[in-house]
Amino acid sequence: MKRGRLLSMLTIVPALIGLTLTSCGGGGTSTPSTSSGGSNVAEYVDIKTPYTEKFSREIDIEKKLADKEADIGHKADFKYDLITEVKSIDHYTDGDTFTANILYEGKTKSQALRFYNVDTPETHHQDKGTEPWGMAAAQFTEMKLKEAVDNNKKIILEAGKTGVETTYNRVVAYIWVDGILLNMQLVEIGLGTYGENNKYQERYLKQMEEASNYRLPKNGYAPEFQDNILKSGKDDPNWTYGNNCGSAAIEVNVCIKDHDYKYDFREVGPQHEIPSETASLK
Repeated sequence: MKRGRLLSMLTIVPALIGLTLTSCGGGGTSTPSTSSGGSNVAEYVDIKTPYTEKFSREIDIEKKLADKEADIGHKADFKYDLITEVKSIDHYTDGDTFTANILYEGKTKSQALRFYNVDTPETHHQDKGTEPWGMAAAQFTEMKLKEAVDNNKKIILEAGKTGVETTYNRVVAYIWVDGILLNMQLVEIGLGTYGENNKYQERYLKQMEEASNYRLPKNGYAPEFQDNILKSGKDDPNWTYGNNCGSAAIEVNVCIKDHDYKYDFREVGPQHEIPSETASLK
């Protein structure tokens, strides 16, 4: 009897261990070239951002990079050529920051990157603490970048007009994912806000502003930015409101209901195609 029970346990325990490890995977299999830093990867959703997609097609960033490299005769160096391709991603930080391996100052290095002129809600800021929708923005950015890495799609960095800017040891860049400007996508759906820091450096000032105001009734969306997350003031479903968890910043993530929560980005807003009457982008 004892021998039979022992054999049963030896059969069951490995299965339980396997189940536990699978349950803690946090969003699927990772490639060796990326690290999520323990964050939860949301299920990939191809969210429609009509303004950003039309604008991005007109820019054709992949052709822009190819033309630059054909002109200089070698791989583009971000420091000197103001454009380059991401080789791999080391770490996902939050909605507007990640670390990647890029060609910079003549060598491949792991470099922290900051989205140009876009701010997403914080997740672990030393002064602001954590904010509603911060976890959602972080998951959205990681979802887009990870899907590109897993499917061998190009991630291209582009600098401002006159040169590379840095802030707190982070290189500031426009982040193009599979030909689409991710900075602008964040602004269009309302998981980030656009802030003009240096209009002489800004390549796409007018278009970024228009993208941030795109989700309006004239384009088939709900009245007064109801389909733009931050502008509408929508409640974060994974945030505890009231008491000390109002709009004021806090020091720790105590207001997050579930640290393993995965946002369903199919609920971000209507998935409209770009209306034919929309003025052409310049």
